[in-house]
Amino acid sequence: MKILMTLMILTFTFSSFAFELQFERGNEMNTTQLIGNVEVSCFNSIGSNRTRTYNYYRCNDLLLNGGDYGAVMVVDGSIDADWVKLQREGSRYIKGSRFNAVTGKSKKNYNMWIHSVFQKPLLKVGENIIRYTFTKKKVVVATGSFTVYVHNDVVRQCQRSTIINYGPCPSAYSACQEYYYRQNYCQ
Repeated sequence: MKILMTLMILTFTFSSFAFELQFERGNEMNTTQLIGNVEVSCFNSIGSNRTRTYNYYRCNDLLLNGGDYGAVMVVDGSIDADWVKLQREGSRYIKGSRFNAVTGKSKKNYNMWIHSVFQKPLLKVGENIIRYTFTKKKVVVATGSFTVYVHNDVVRQCQRSTIINYGPCPSAYSACQEYYYRQNYCQ
């Protein structure tokens, strides 16, 4: 009987929160693909010898329009919680943030797009089912999911360019980032 009563209370508790969750910029996002070629003239040092080196890179990057980070917010309702965890279905990475119940928004921005050795993005191109868990004082108060769509939108071709670096040769990633910056992101 106690188990049945507990289940009824939990069901009432979870169903009493009527809200919708989304990212600040919405749940429909677009990408821009940047492509181009850059030649980098730089100096490699071996002992006391400095030799000029020419490196050629084919650059290809996929940017999330609106930026790589974003906060999650409650729309059409409210929830009394102090923490929110997000996880994309199919991913093992869980991202958490303190939650402000008054503003209905996470206190930090989530990494939605940057993929590196130390960072894993929350989103990928296509349909993303994001599972959420809200807690208050470490007690779960609501769980559920929402869907975010990331669409491939625009492809921009940058003009071929040369970068002269009087120091050591940069990595391919650094060279391409400098190239995009100097080309105003192919606009």
